[in-house]
Amino acid sequence: MIKNWRFFFSHTFFFFSTLSSITENSALAAPELSLEPSHTPLIVEITPVVILNAAAPTQKQNGGSLSWTGNVASGFGLLTGFSLFDTPFDLEIGGVYLNHSSERDSGGTLLTLNTHHLHLPLLLRFNFDDRVSIGLGGYASIAKGNVSTSIHDRDFGLLFSARASLKIVPQLYFIVDGRYQHGLSNLANIPPGIPGDLLNTRSMQAYLGFSYRFMPF
Repeated sequence: MIKNWRFFFSHTFFFFSTLSSITENSALAAPELSLEPSHTPLIVEITPVVILNAAAPTQKQNGGSLSWTGNVASGFGLLTGFSLFDTPFDLEIGGVYLNHSSERDSGGTLLTLNTHHLHLPLLLRFNFDDRVSIGLGGYASIAKGNVSTSIHDRDFGLLFSARASLKIVPQLYFIVDGRYQHGLSNLANIPPGIPGDLLNTRSMQAYLGFSYRFMPF
């Protein structure tokens, strides 16, 4: 009887030992499954800014060029950036209120051009790291206030940006953004098909502000 029990226990132990070994080998061979979804987090950047703007439009009249001098004017606005998947690119949109102030000498008479604009920039920004980035895009602009009837109130064009960021605390940066605005619209209000003035926007801008970066999800 004892021999039979020994036989039973020895074979049972051998069976479970073999089964345990097979189970461990299978666990090592099979890849570990993660229940958490694999995705790239969305990073959002909110940047309120103050702006210094020097606008010096280019103007041609009767085949000649007229020289405008840009005065420094101010503005303010809000920029919002979104990371594009797992890439160094961001998409940046904004709403900005800008003042343009220019003047030129016309035969001893000083002519001034002062306009206020609702400025809507859109940039694709490439980040070298979290400190330096460049951007390329465009803008649309609507002039507000008492705009001369000789000037169109709608403008669009190209926008170039070079930005430096200084980390203050985690997620909060101080930014300096230098921009060049190259207008493509002819702002001279002349009847279609009739030769006349050619007036285009050209301006240099400095954006100063604080950028807050976070993951909303």
